[in-house]
Amino acid sequence: MAHMMTRSEIARTALSAHAAPAARSVPVRLIRRVVDVFQGRHSPNGRRAVPARVVMVRAQAVADPAAVAAVARPRVPVRLIPRHHQGPDVQAAMAASLPAGRAIPLRVPLRVAWPAAPGRTRKRSTAFYYQLAISALLVGAVITVLGPATFATFSSAVTNSAVFSTGTLVLGDTVNSGTECLSFTGGANTIDSQNSNAACDTTWAVAGTSAEPGQPITAPQITVVLHGSLTTSTFSLYARPLAVAANPACNSTTTAGETYSGGSNICNVLQIYIQQYTSNTFSTPLACLYGAGIGGATCTGFDATHTLTDFGSCHKPASNIACAGGEASGPLTIAVPAGSPPTSYFKVFANLPLNVGNGYQGQSAGLGFTWNIAQ
Repeated sequence: MAHMMTRSEIARTALSAHAAPAARSVPVRLIRRVVDVFQGRHSPNGRRAVPARVVMVRAQAVADPAAVAAVARPRVPVRLIPRHHQGPDVQAAMAASLPAGRAIPLRVPLRVAWPAAPGRTRKRSTAFYYQLAISALLVGAVITVLGPATFATFSSAVTNSAVFSTGTLVLGDTVNSGTECLSFTGGANTIDSQNSNAACDTTWAVAGTSAEPGQPITAPQITVVLHGSLTTSTFSLYARPLAVAANPACNSTTTAGETYSGGSNICNVLQIYIQQYTSNTFSTPLACLYGAGIGGATCTGFDATHTLTDFGSCHKPASNIACAGGEASGPLTIAVPAGSPPTSYFKVFANLPLNVGNGYQGQSAGLGFTWNIAQ
């Protein structure tokens, strides 16, 4: 490893170099001045210590640039550096270190790299690291600003939007002058997953003396409105049991509150027919949906064939039971009305014949009439 020369070594080396023919043009005092600069005696800032490991000098022999290298021991690295790489402070220091009148002609400037003393390492100044950090930040800022704009200036684009909006099917049912019952139960105009409401007003509720055989039963006026924005393709009426597990649709049970009961199925003898009308006046018949005269414009009245038992068994969804009146089984088809909103008007008539036996005392019949629309 290279080391710092002592003053005695410098003197001996300088004398030896001065005696060599190839290096006679290099004065000893110049060599000593060069070494003095290395040791800090003539440092540019006037201080004794020169912390830098490499000190730049401006000196060159007239005859041979290698003569200066010859003053050092072989272990001391010496290299020639262009003049423009030497700092002005070092050049000024060297000019000041040479005695007046002893300057020699200089042709090729050089920089002598002299090793630091053993155990010492070169340290960079804090300003150097500040400059390095600032340079890195500036480069990063430039990349950040220019990075997104690396694509071409000219561009073109088109967009096709995709929107899918569904419509609604809502059914409304009003009995007499009551409140309209909608097909959903979600409330606040929210359609639930079933869109079906089994809690609408009762068609008729006959009890007590009004339920005696032969007593007239007032037919309710039912108004069905097809709400919603979608066009309805099918409109139908079918029977639905009031109890979920009931089969058939019409259930005969003991009347609530009665101690005694005959035990016979009153659904078998309770006669009905369903008449459709043209308007809310319920005066002009439009179609006989169920009962005597089914398929025509006007129902002809009650008969023993069209009972709650027949309607509940024959005209329920997916029924394959033969109807007593000979019509097709399954839901009853209704013509989709015109208007905005489309509205239909019905009456459901019922009758308990005079000739029924005592076995029908204390009995109650229950059945649901379900109006249905589909797209």
